[in-house]
Amino acid sequence: MTKKLFIFDLDGTLINAYPAIVESMNYTLRRMNHPEAEPERIIRSVGMGNDGLFKKFFSDREVPEARQIYREHHRVNLSGKISLLPGALALLRNLKAKGKLLAVASNRPAETASLLIKILEIEVYFDRVLTGEEVSQPKPAPDILIALLDYFQVSREEAVYVGDMDIDAETGAAAGVKTVIVVTGSSTREEIEAVKPGLIIDSLEDFPEDWY
Repeated sequence: MTKKLFIFDLDGTLINAYPAIVESMNYTLRRMNHPEAEPERIIRSVGMGNDGLFKKFFSDREVPEARQIYREHHRVNLSGKISLLPGALALLRNLKAKGKLLAVASNRPAETASLLIKILEIEVYFDRVLTGEEVSQPKPAPDILIALLDYFQVSREEAVYVGDMDIDAETGAAAGVKTVIVVTGSSTREEIEAVKPGLIIDSLEDFPEDWY
């Protein structure tokens, strides 16, 4: 069946924001009188929404304060420290040129998801941006994908979801949407293979044209 709607995760899929995330998290840890964390530990904790990230480093009592410190720092720390991943811009252009609908499904807060897209000047490509805080449950629950299918009045068979983590594969499976996982994010290839997505690619440059 012809695919009409392509839904993308942001971090690790289209965008490399890990340098900014690491810097903001270590700033927050210092402010909260915690030792800094190794970058790899922070990167491996990304993807479950900000509270999921914070709970890896702070007690439940500390999370609200840590969240506020992090978000204030991160908001001003993004510019110059984020970039599009290889193949991202070309893929978005190709899909748009073919008349496809494009959307973002991110567990980031709505404010920073929109800011990322604006800084990288890719907002023109997206017909809808939806985040985990705007639905009942964030990924890996299927709510965000189902909400986008409903918004565009597109069947699950007419959609493709593109992510970078094992939880993205789980999200796609739960929504019944064909899923492509690109190995440029927080999950290892072994973790991704364990959840058996529709397709695993090393880079968006390898996205097969017969999928669109």
